[in-house]
Amino acid sequence: MAWQDGDSSIFIINFKLDNALELQKIISQASGGNSKRDIWVLANFDNDGFAAQGFTRSLRKELFSLNLRLVLLDKRWTPTCYGDIVRKLCNIADLEHEVFIDQHGFIQVPRIVEIKTPSLGTGHHSLPRLWALDKQRVVNFCSPKLSSTSVLVQITCSSPSAGGLRGFSGIVLNPGYSKWARHSPVFGVYDGDLSNCISIHEGQIAPLETIAQARLYADAALPMIVLSFCLGIGIFNDPTRLVGRHICLTERNFVSLYLQQLLSKLGAHATIVSGDASVETLTVISESDVVLCGLSIPKDIQFIKSNVRPEGGIVFWNDPTRGIQSNVTINPWLVGDTLRAAIGLISLIDPAALAYSRRPEDYLDMSQIAVKNVLFDSNKTYFLVGGIGSIGLHIALWMYEVSDSCPL
Repeated sequence: MAWQDGDSSIFIINFKLDNALELQKIISQASGGNSKRDIWVLANFDNDGFAAQGFTRSLRKELFSLNLRLVLLDKRWTPTCYGDIVRKLCNIADLEHEVFIDQHGFIQVPRIVEIKTPSLGTGHHSLPRLWALDKQRVVNFCSPKLSSTSVLVQITCSSPSAGGLRGFSGIVLNPGYSKWARHSPVFGVYDGDLSNCISIHEGQIAPLETIAQARLYADAALPMIVLSFCLGIGIFNDPTRLVGRHICLTERNFVSLYLQQLLSKLGAHATIVSGDASVETLTVISESDVVLCGLSIPKDIQFIKSNVRPEGGIVFWNDPTRGIQSNVTINPWLVGDTLRAAIGLISLIDPAALAYSRRPEDYLDMSQIAVKNVLFDSNKTYFLVGGIGSIGLHIALWMYEVSDSCPL
């Protein structure tokens, strides 16, 4: 396994993976003394040889008092030849630290091969398979440990944000402890950063018949929650109560545009106004039975309040403390219950007329976004088992350097 050649400064080791720890101890003991000794590690060009490469490359970084050399050999060469091979290699000046001797006795050495520099492109970056947007930075989605009521959903389509929420449709990746089945198509609403994967309360999703309807239902999810919040979930069981009612919608965003089309199909008179103090806006507000207000600017809100007729109603669904976002946080089951009740009305909308939802990645301006590949999940702990010589230490250091925080 290990022997000393006639020259006391030369030490030869026949490397076998099974004896790696014992060989490490022998080499460490040989590192003492004033003179710099030559340690020749010889191994067949197979699994033992591949392990020997990692073994010697790591030890060179910590045993500076040794010349640690590796010779990989074709299987033709047996240990009885090792002494002669090493003596001949010792006579070659400036020999690389790693060489390979083929079956014909030719010596091959590793060479640096010039490769074409990868193009940086024109601002386009490849996205991780699962990602999240974090302060203008796209990072790998690190799945948190699911609670007893959470599921993991990969998002297929996502609506624009309104009221602090987004509508979405997607596939259940991990149902956790919930009743949902893996790979079930679902739709719902969530609060949080733009992402193509989310951990969400099981009550915030409803079943989708087929993922082919992803965009239609992602469009519908948030407007249906707004409608239920403003007029009550019973509106879906008896939509005839809307017939002839005058409903005012504020802001020309996708929620108001969707609800205007839906309410009109249900026989209501739905009108969208802005928060300005025009005569037209004032007329619509003063004649409305109810105002569904999504405004957030105080002076616009005050204008709406001042002009609603006494018997009229007004609901501020975008209120930061008492709007739909806080309502969903307090009672996430409300989302699933509402969307199940609303499914019959979603089919009334022409999917070609309103198509606001897109793939999550389509919302990204890649020229303004930095993509950061996170190799290790900060919510997980990694155990390094084994490791030859200092390999484990180098791997642990590398894991620490390439991750923001990697528990080891």
